[in-house]
Amino acid sequence: MAVSSSGCFTRGGLGPTDRAAHGKRRLSGWTKATEEVLLAELERAAHFREGHIFDGATVRRDLWQLLRIYLSERPFTEFTQHELYRDGWDQPLIGLDSEFSEYEVTRILLNTAVSLRVIDDRDGGVLERFDACGELVPEVGRAETQPLSLREACNKILHADRINYDVDRLDGGDVRQAGLWPMFMNPTIYLYGTLRGRPWKATLDVMAFVRGGAGAVPG
Repeated sequence: MAVSSSGCFTRGGLGPTDRAAHGKRRLSGWTKATEEVLLAELERAAHFREGHIFDGATVRRDLWQLLRIYLSERPFTEFTQHELYRDGWDQPLIGLDSEFSEYEVTRILLNTAVSLRVIDDRDGGVLERFDACGELVPEVGRAETQPLSLREACNKILHADRINYDVDRLDGGDVRQAGLWPMFMNPTIYLYGTLRGRPWKATLDVMAFVRGGAGAVPG
């Protein structure tokens, strides 16, 4: 199998046009190793994107799943609390919800942040068109705050070394009070990290992040 001058794969070796070009390379002093490298690298046609190409539907499906997780958090807790606590604390059922909700949120945030960064680099800053999705404190301890752009939200998701979730108790009590209480996550996430030795904090509005991400990856 070979690659023709049109960029297509063919069987049975090179066609006449390719053999002529192949001979010119040899007459011009190209080495056999150089020819093999050139023939192995397939240049994309002009109508294709030059950067990474991936299935945008996968990103949109992840954003949809993230939206579903947060929109269902409180209703799910309200609906299941009697079932979960009917005969005392049913640890296996409680553990399933708390364990996989956080794992799934983390997976989606990381995958989406990487994909949106690639799209932004590839397509020339398209994320700038979308609204901020939170607030950034560039240096914790100082009064300065600034809007968290969609691109910067992706950066902070990828570089955060500490993540806190915004949660409420179903009965409205203090979540810091010792004990086991029915709780649900609100669509706000707190990200912490350091940049050039300075600690930063980003407050991510999950709904705004989903909205901007879905706009950047149209269906």
